[in-house]
Amino acid sequence: MFTTKNKNLEAIKERDRRLNSWLRGTLRNLVKVNPDKHRKWRPKFFVTESPVYQAMIKIAADTNRHNGKVWVLYAKSCSGKTVSGRYLVEQAGTNFKLKRGMFIGKEEGDPLVSKIAKLIGAPDMDDLSWVNALFEALAGVEATKFEKMRRKVLLSCCFSEDMNHYDEFHRVTSYIGNEAPVMVFDDVRGELVDEDKRFLEIVFELCNLRRVNVFILTDDRNTANELCKMDGGNRVKPLPGFYDGRHSPDEDVNWTEETWMVEDLSNLVFSYYPRIKENGQYVGDDGNAVFVKEGTLPDEALEVAAAIDSGLEGW
Repeated sequence: MFTTKNKNLEAIKERDRRLNSWLRGTLRNLVKVNPDKHRKWRPKFFVTESPVYQAMIKIAADTNRHNGKVWVLYAKSCSGKTVSGRYLVEQAGTNFKLKRGMFIGKEEGDPLVSKIAKLIGAPDMDDLSWVNALFEALAGVEATKFEKMRRKVLLSCCFSEDMNHYDEFHRVTSYIGNEAPVMVFDDVRGELVDEDKRFLEIVFELCNLRRVNVFILTDDRNTANELCKMDGGNRVKPLPGFYDGRHSPDEDVNWTEETWMVEDLSNLVFSYYPRIKENGQYVGDDGNAVFVKEGTLPDEALEVAAAIDSGLEGW
């Protein structure tokens, strides 16, 4: 799967030693989901009501049907992509058995692979073999002595002494009491450089092998279409609910705009600014806020609501 420029056996052994030390050290702790940890960010609105979050959680929580694929989402700015991705990785452990995940935001002008390597502290080497270690950590391969022993016992029962089936065996047995891990790449936009393409091709293969769900979020329609064509439609799919018709990997995706239900967004506005609902002046006959229309984004609605609420001082 991976190649190395240096074929010297000792150099390869040293590379593997560094990778193993990194995998069993900081990396395993880095990918663990801890829903109780303090967040360094604060959602602007109720993430769980966002159509973006609802589409992502539906995939992540239904492990029996959806796992080991790359899901691409195109949606315009301020539609809730970033907070939904963060919330999925950081808080999903309270809702279902997601044990490992990672959220990575791409910086403008910085190759995706460089950003990830820097963020996770990957060993500096002349190939991308560290990507395999990352996916092993996400998949929890032999994460504990008990897990290692359990897999060896089950493997011996299923395959006798044939160890060639270990990777497939790990994929099958990882269903037991463990949701598929999640990796989210946010703000992936612009033309993909060759370095990123090579990285993503490895990701496409490993997400299937290690049963990891990968979400790639972008507000660039061209980037989204390029991603969906890279794999020929085998493992890379547009996120359900955000495109019309059947997806053909040879053609551009017919993306649809992300929209909130008027009722849900009105309830969100009223939860932030209850005086608007109490006053009644800006509430329609259907009980919804009159300034919330189909296609209105949360930031837009809350900005208008804030201005209205400030005019209700003393009401």
